[in-house]
Amino acid sequence: MMEVCKILGIDRVDMSDRKIVIEEQHGSNANFLVQSVLSNALKKKESVCLVLCHNTIGHYHNIGVRFGYDLLKLIEMGQVRVVDLMKIVLNDIDNTCNNVPTKGMIIPNVTCTTYPEIAERLAVQIKEKCDDAERRNSPIILIIEDINHLLDLGLSVRDTIFFVRCVETYINMRPKSLLCILAHTYGKKNSECSDTDMIVNALKYESDLCVTTEPLKTGHSNDASGKLIVHWTVNAVRAMYNWPERMTYLFKLLDWQVKISTPSAMS
Repeated sequence: MMEVCKILGIDRVDMSDRKIVIEEQHGSNANFLVQSVLSNALKKKESVCLVLCHNTIGHYHNIGVRFGYDLLKLIEMGQVRVVDLMKIVLNDIDNTCNNVPTKGMIIPNVTCTTYPEIAERLAVQIKEKCDDAERRNSPIILIIEDINHLLDLGLSVRDTIFFVRCVETYINMRPKSLLCILAHTYGKKNSECSDTDMIVNALKYESDLCVTTEPLKTGHSNDASGKLIVHWTVNAVRAMYNWPERMTYLFKLLDWQVKISTPSAMS
């Protein structure tokens, strides 16, 4: 993952109080970017709060083992904290359907449509984990994967952005922290899924680093899995490292590593 970190620049740039937005276009896989941000934070002994909306903690643990760290052990030690939003919501629905009274439920009843309140309650779950992580007296790296799944819960674009605003409020109170958000998009050709594009565009507008994975236009290649576009929006950062506004690469996902190359190297 160190090669990916180098391509992104997160191994050199001071990432304190910054925001990374990862756009995973339909047909591509950007999970390796989440893994790179995670492994870079663990290498620096920073506290991590991992918010799951799609993959399981087992998924991240299995990949972590391949790259030399035991995520479950790090969770036990308190360096990594996990918030499984979908699991929390599922448990709430299950308790509601079985008439099990539970204090502090995210969804108070099956027919609840107060989505802004639900968004705020989900954000509070993250705040509580960040409060715990703060006790380690180290910067907090907050990673939210597949935030677009909040739309599947019935939240609107406005509710989802409100959720992000709540989370940003919590994380901004902690100096030298980093927020990383991954969102899956379906492209402008599918108008039914345009909400995901609206969310990503809104997030990108205030981000410091935008990273996009795109599927290959040809569909399949033995040499590449997709296209990687790195865009630092901060002029001072680009000037310091003499980076162009956008850097384009090809990536190949393998079982034990990710290979990065320039398009010219593949021709």
